[in-house]
Amino acid sequence: DAAQRLGTRLSVNMEAPTAEHMAKLSRMKQFEEGIVEPMRRIREGVLAAYGGAVGQATQLVVGAADETDADIFGRMRQLYGEMGLKRVYYSAFRPIKHTPLEEHPATPKAREHRLYQMDWLSRFYGFEEDDLRMAFDGAGFLDHRADPKLIIAGQQIERFPIDVNHADEGTLLRTPGIGPLAASRIVRHRREHRVNHWRDLQSMGVVWKRARHFVRFPGHKPELAAQGMLSLFGGAEAGRATAPGREDAASLHERYAPNGCAGCPLSGPAATCGGGYPTPTAQAA
Repeated sequence: DAAQRLGTRLSVNMEAPTAEHMAKLSRMKQFEEGIVEPMRRIREGVLAAYGGAVGQATQLVVGAADETDADIFGRMRQLYGEMGLKRVYYSAFRPIKHTPLEEHPATPKAREHRLYQMDWLSRFYGFEEDDLRMAFDGAGFLDHRADPKLIIAGQQIERFPIDVNHADEGTLLRTPGIGPLAASRIVRHRREHRVNHWRDLQSMGVVWKRARHFVRFPGHKPELAAQGMLSLFGGAEAGRATAPGREDAASLHERYAPNGCAGCPLSGPAATCGGGYPTPTAQAA
């Protein structure tokens, strides 16, 4: 109570998304009594008191307890909704020598980044939970190689291309390459001038190389066939619009392992494999 009166924001770090995952990390921490209940108490204090702390934040460690991205996503939605948190932070796990998890593989930073993108799509872009779940593969993971917003658009290709001169702000926000600032600028701009060229969009902050397959205006109307052949991953085969399964991680490892895993998106510091596969060094040992 004293901390809440004096502070501006309080934080109880949750670290793991469920009690089952927490049990893998600590024999001492009590998930409900030691973490969830204090968070509820902070929530009640923030709602009841005037002045002092105006909210709370927490952190989730990604990959330490072998949780899926869907596990983290479900907890994130609950924390923002039921608990009213101001911010959830995600931290990719890094093993430390002489600790119980020193042999546990490091988590690629790309996984942390994709979770932050999902967080923003949920809070600032107006995506519903059913839409966001399209970004996960069958095992509950996000693809490290592609923006989840682009994957979701690939699953809803019938919605595109949108007319940037008539689409409402919510529809603009769901379009790859268009963020909140760019969407608001487009709406303001077209009150006086139509969008007639891709440079108009670029000047308003649209990432044209992402948006060009999903928008239309006079002189530019991408064909649906071109969208269907859009490669989401750069080096992946054309036409692929769904998040890959875990077997894709295996194929990535097979491709990069002969070169010592150099450049592999699964690899973390010290050549640890975030896909859970042994590195060539480990295999030799």
